Amino acid sequence: MPVSARKSPTRAFLLALMLPGSGHAYSGRYRLALGFFVFTNPAALLFSFHRLADLFGDGPHNALVLAFLICAWLSQAIDAALLTRAFNRRSTADARRRERRASASSDSPPRSQR
Repeated sequence: MPVSARKSPTRAFLLALMLPGSGHAYSGRYRLALGFFVFTNPAALLFSFHRLADLFGDGPHNALVLAFLICAWLSQAIDAALLTRAFNRRSTADARRRERRASASSDSPPRSQR
């Protein structure tokens, strides 16, 4: 498999940490990236603008919302890295199958015509 076809799981993780959804886009999962981008980013922005100043002022529900957002943010970053690693494995396996087929077809004698 060409080196340029492999994608870095670390890069996908870091991209997803910077902007949720970007790690999935990097690994080629555009629908999933759009879902994370559309739902995670606005939720984090709304929470940060409206609740960050009085994080523990209104009770424990603010801390629970923040914990949920942090878990969602980290889990989507980990998911992006795992999907990128799976993409690399799948691409490597496909390349090996193509190589085996090509070598098998070149090694076999031509079929006689009936």
